[in-house]
Amino acid sequence: MVGTEHSIVGQVYAAKTDPEAADTLIEQYTGFIRSETVKFTHAAPENGHEDALSIAMLAFYEAILHYEQGRGAFLPYAARAIRNRLIDHYRAEKRHGNVLSLHASAGDG
Repeated sequence: MVGTEHSIVGQVYAAKTDPEAADTLIEQYTGFIRSETVKFTHAAPENGHEDALSIAMLAFYEAILHYEQGRGAFLPYAARAIRNRLIDHYRAEKRHGNVLSLHASAGDG
């Protein structure tokens, strides 16, 4: 599944311009993405944390797009991007947790 750092850097650079290569890389590293999500949420993505996994996959893709070799190894860079994106998401959720939806009926709240 996981190759050497040199081969992943080549895959990352190919994925920057080729959406199919990006999809392949994300699919190849889905286990890594899930693992980083579980580290943050302390629960499996299936247990009500499906949104967190989606956010983590998007963060991994953005890490592909923004990675530069001089920033160090890719996987620690991607892990940091995933964690930061999940932190941002949960801070926003917490901030908007008491907001009522205009679409909810009076009995929903």
